[in-house]
Amino acid sequence: MRIFVSEFITCGALSNTSPSASLLREGRAMLLAVVKSLLVAPDCQVVTTLDRRQSQWLEGLDRGEGALQIELIDHPEAEQVAFGRLVVESDATLVIAPETDGVLGQRVQRVQDLGSASLNCLPEAISLCGDKLGLASHLTAHGIPTIPTWSAELQIEPWDRVESSCVLKPRDGAGSALTFFIPYRDTARWQHARHEFVAAGAGDRAIVQPWIAGQALSVAGLCYDSGDIELFPMACQHLELPYFQYRGGSIPAGLSREAVAIIQDLVRATCRIVPGLRGYVGFDLVLPDGEPATPVIVEINPRLTTSFVGYQQLCCNNLAARMLAMSGGCGRQSPSQVCWKPGAIHFGADGTSRYEPTPDC
Repeated sequence: MRIFVSEFITCGALSNTSPSASLLREGRAMLLAVVKSLLVAPDCQVVTTLDRRQSQWLEGLDRGEGALQIELIDHPEAEQVAFGRLVVESDATLVIAPETDGVLGQRVQRVQDLGSASLNCLPEAISLCGDKLGLASHLTAHGIPTIPTWSAELQIEPWDRVESSCVLKPRDGAGSALTFFIPYRDTARWQHARHEFVAAGAGDRAIVQPWIAGQALSVAGLCYDSGDIELFPMACQHLELPYFQYRGGSIPAGLSREAVAIIQDLVRATCRIVPGLRGYVGFDLVLPDGEPATPVIVEINPRLTTSFVGYQQLCCNNLAARMLAMSGGCGRQSPSQVCWKPGAIHFGADGTSRYEPTPDC
């Protein structure tokens, strides 16, 4: 089976620009992790495109007996042509891309339009989850606890609406780009964030949310067409304020059984009211200080996330092969369950990881 994996930041679509270091780091990590997993799946060939400037970091990857094909790209137009051709030539396509400017949804829609099997969520789910303002409204309307979210008027300080410290970020952002923590009534910090939004041409896409102090968590899982989800262990996110720089995470998060059960019930309820979630999906949550029994959904990532790096290292199964089997099985859940190694994995945003086995195991 021939699988086309297209990771937007590294694929050559941005070969005439310089992507941010953080997005490039995470894009590389996700691409390398999923390609390695697919290459050890039975009867699986992988093809991908790569910005020629990025070619050196895949040189050490074992390509097997022609099982991995890499096409080097020199300019965005060539990537567009290669993308369409490889989608048609492959049995299935996995798109890894940020939601920013609708990129993820557009590329997944193109895969569908070309008639290829897609390993991604459906475009309608990507559209909803990629709009943080619209998603917050949708979740609230269905009784799912989330963070209150408003459009930001950058000319006006938000303190009449948000009577606390707040977060300013794009309604369609990814990778913590243009995401700022602003202490309550800190005019200088607000003006700095406002200037960054205007300079980036993103002033009309700014949203504001109250800051919720608590434990930053995430969880991923495999969503089935039925609306069910096979949830993985909870992960603790390592975020660095004030710019929410993502440094990786730890799995499991070390929560009580009661907290895990509450979060799992919340995520399952969320999946049931977001049609089109399919395949690998990530959920960001906060467990508020002082209210550990009331977790809130922060975001839904309708795509592969950097946490895949840690999950695959901790998993006894091949998660990429499982995603592939789901697609080939018309979305029917496999009778076997994912098995996890005893211990913990600590992973960085660059794909590095460290496994700590459970003592005496």
